[in-house]
Amino acid sequence: MGRHGRRERDRRLGMVVVVLMIALGSMARGVSLEDWLHPDLVLGLDVASAYVYKGRTYNDGLVLQPWVTASRDAFSLQTWANVDVDDYQGRVNKHDLSRIEQGLCYVFNLGKVRIKPAYNVRLYSSTMALQDEQYISVGTRYQLNDFTRIGIYADYLTAGQFQETWYMAPYLTFGLDLGGDASLELHSTAGYIDTRDRTQESGWMHADLKASLIRGRFSLSATYISKLESAVLPSGTFGYDSELLFMAGVRLDI
Repeated sequence: MGRHGRRERDRRLGMVVVVLMIALGSMARGVSLEDWLHPDLVLGLDVASAYVYKGRTYNDGLVLQPWVTASRDAFSLQTWANVDVDDYQGRVNKHDLSRIEQGLCYVFNLGKVRIKPAYNVRLYSSTMALQDEQYISVGTRYQLNDFTRIGIYADYLTAGQFQETWYMAPYLTFGLDLGGDASLELHSTAGYIDTRDRTQESGWMHADLKASLIRGRFSLSATYISKLESAVLPSGTFGYDSELLFMAGVRLDI
């Protein structure tokens, strides 16, 4: 069996595993069809000065990122999109709906460990290319005091474009209640990747420091992004190209 055949086999196996875990979880938790027909809905819109994901820039100009999440018990279905208001050095068009993602996940805990198997489908509208991936996320956190917590999570892609890839991120968060429904949060994290993909080096990618002000359904944030290893996250287009990221968001619970 060739590499493509193994990837297709792993993709199908991953889909089966995710579906089985969700089905078994539904039966164990007693989630009925009636529950599925009346999920909790949350709508949101983020306006960002750039599109940056795991230290890598996909647009250094203004973007809009609408999203909607439907959840019931430990299950959630999310749709997310990116609209490029500005272009990106001729590589991304203005006013383009460049990416749409659909994700299904199930979250459960084993002691203090949080486990989330998930299946994502991603559509790149400019080329109409469709990608899917399965991954499992494992994480844990510890509350140091009333204001501070530390944690770590790791995502493992079981199938997809970058299958057999680990992404690990330790983090430290400080939160302060400002009274009423307002709060301030400082969040620092670093990202490490381990992959067999020949186009991506393994090592420390980025470190971020983020300050967020949240009041009710509104939020404002500023993030400083630094590059850790140039071989892992090269500078340039679709690499490390944004040092500061500003974002304003609003959410509506239905």
